[in-house]
Amino acid sequence: MLFSVATLLELRGRQHEAVAKLQALIALNGTHSGALMSLARLVCFKTKLDVVKARELAARAIEADPNSSQALSIAAQIEHYGARDLPAAKEMYRTALRQDPAHFPSLTHLGRLLHTEVSGGGRDRTRSVSVSERSISGGDGHAESGVDGDVWEGEGVEGAEQC
Repeated sequence: MLFSVATLLELRGRQHEAVAKLQALIALNGTHSGALMSLARLVCFKTKLDVVKARELAARAIEADPNSSQALSIAAQIEHYGARDLPAAKEMYRTALRQDPAHFPSLTHLGRLLHTEVSGGGRDRTRSVSVSERSISGGDGHAESGVDGDVWEGEGVEGAEQC
C-alpha cells in the first residue's frame, strides 16, 4: 500500500511526500527492491540531487534483486546522468541487457550514450552543447542540424557495432 501511495504522490508532483512514504516502506522492509529503486531515482533526479545516496540505494536494490534489469538500469542512469561515470553506466546497461535483451530503458539509454560518444567523435561529451557550438554542415562525417536530439547520420555502423 505504501508503494502505491508513493507512486501516486510522485505522479502528482509531490516528490517529498513520495520520498517519505518510500522511506517508511524501506523501514518496514529493507529489501523491497521497488521501493529502493524508486527512492534512488527520486533522490538523484527529483528532490535532493544526491548522487551518493542514490548510488547507495541503487546498490541495495541490486543486492536485494540481483537479476533485476530494472535495478541495473536505474543504477546505470544514476551513473550516466547523475555521476557522469560513463564507463560504469555502459557496463551496467550492458549487464542489464545480458539479463533481458529487450529491456527498453537500458536499450534507449545505452543507445543515447553511444550516440553521444560517436557523434562527438569519441570525445566524452558530458556537458550540454549550445546550438552555436554544433556543426551545421557536417564536414567531419556528421550531419547535424544544430537542434538537440537530432539523429547522427554518419558513415558506417561503428557505433551500432560497439553496442
